[in-house]
Amino acid sequence: MKSLTTIILVTLFYCFKCEEETLKLSIYYETLCPDSIRFFRNQLNSTYEKIGSSIEVDFIPYGFATQYKADGKWTFHCQHGTRECSGNKYHACELAQENGEEKDVQFLDCSMRSRDPTSSKQLQICAENVGVNFTSINECFKNGQGDELLIKYGERTNAVSPKISYIPTIIINDVFSQEVQNNAEFDLLNTVCKHLSKKPPACL
Repeated sequence: MKSLTTIILVTLFYCFKCEEETLKLSIYYETLCPDSIRFFRNQLNSTYEKIGSSIEVDFIPYGFATQYKADGKWTFHCQHGTRECSGNKYHACELAQENGEEKDVQFLDCSMRSRDPTSSKQLQICAENVGVNFTSINECFKNGQGDELLIKYGERTNAVSPKISYIPTIIINDVFSQEVQNNAEFDLLNTVCKHLSKKPPACL
């Protein structure tokens, strides 16, 4: 009888975990890329507000950047210039603070909606509005941690198969699909809803 009870409890536990499963949404982007900015402004936040509990958002702020190391120091070159490298690094540092996904989405959304997503003054305002510690973010930006974070994001970006040829690139559950890419960029909510087996009310 005891073993039967154990089996039932284990089964219920795994069923409960199944219901909690979320879809992983990976977003490879650049802070000054017009298409990335449009995607954040028009798609991401509104979708997250509706079905955030059903998705796990994975941000990768790097894009088509390149890097090299000389005299022990990393140097980055970004598609839209030096300011974009700074913006990418600030985003990477905020994501490393473990503020929670909701605050991450709010902070990045605030940044990408601003006049200059790379401005430290604007990012400080966003941090204060969202309730995250800008001092910690700024320390990460200046002390070399931000560079190491960008290196890791660069490795992840370059490891995507097939090779990323467009930014933003949107990937569901670690598998690239051109159909998902085409649809998600302009209709993220319905694209994600189609891939959810347990659909929240906003998908119905």
